[in-house]
Formats: sequence, C-alpha cells, structure tokens
Amino acid sequence: MVGTKAARIGARHHPWAATATPVQLHPIEAWDLLDALACGSDEVLGSAGSAWRKPRQSLALIMNEAPRPTDDVARWELLRNPFPPASEGIDYQILRQALRLREDYAFAPGAALESLSAPDRSRLADLFPRFLENANPIIRHIVMRTRQYLETTLDPETGEPYLKPRRRRSGDRPTTIFR
Repeated sequence: MVGTKAARIGARHHPWAATATPVQLHPIEAWDLLDALACGSDEVLGSAGSAWRKPRQSLALIMNEAPRPTDDVARWELLRNPFPPASEGIDYQILRQALRLREDYAFAPGAALESLSAPDRSRLADLFPRFLENANPIIRHIVMRTRQYLETTLDPETGEPYLKPRRRRSGDRPTTIFR
C-alpha cells in the first residue's frame, strides 16, 4: 500500500510515498512511484520534456545498461532538468550561482550551458559521473531503509528503534509492527 503526504519544508511542499513493495527487484516500480510524485512537481523528474520522464532510457542509464553520454550538450540535458539543489554539494551550489538559478527553480534553461565559463563547463564534465551515481533525480528521491536498519537505528526524538520487533510466540512467523 502506498501512502502520500506533502511535507512543508521552507516555502515549498515536498511529496513523498512509502511502500513495502520490493522495488529493488523491479526498478520500474520505483520509477512509477516517482512518476506519481512528479505530478505537479517538476523537481522530482523534471519538466514534461525531461529525459528523466522516459522510464526505459533513464533506468537503463543509471543501471549502466546504456552508454553514458560523452558530449557536453547531452550531459547538460540530463543534469539541467531537474537541476540538483545546492544542498547536493558545493559543485551544484557553484553552478547554481554561475547560472543565477534560484533554489526554487527546478530546472535550468537549455541555452544556459553556453553562458557557463570554461572552468564551470569543466566542473560540469567532472561532476557528471558523480551526478549519475549519486544525485540523479531517481536516486535523489529514493531512500531505502532495510528492516535491519529500522530495527537497530534509534530515533533521535524517542531514543527507540524506528521499527520495534514484535514479541514472538512459539510457532509464530517473524513479524514486526510500526510504533
């Protein structure tokens, strides 16, 4: 079952979904959830023309099943829409400043690549492999928590595990309950 809720952070709403579905077995399931969250929110998968809105191509790219682009224009098309927030790292912060791209703008104009200085274009080229691995919109919006993590990591607000194991009776299958 999927639940959605909008969380207010600053002046913006950030939708989220939670699922117990084993999306790691079927990556298209994760993309489908992101696509649902992207309705009305260009920051998730970009605007209507974004390459990240094409599930087969975008999943193949991040799963290393498709060749990675080597020219600046193709890289720019993937990175600019949606453009990672400054909080993703200093390189994104510098590029946003160079582009005069406000934090609440989800994507940079396609022609903005031409306005970047040589050092910023070099930064873009150096950054691109890390972007595909760690900051692409699919990875950026998925948080995976394993059962072990949830049972052993303490919630800083309560001092208790996020997920408490349920007491088992003889013959019971192992289950857990959320607190």
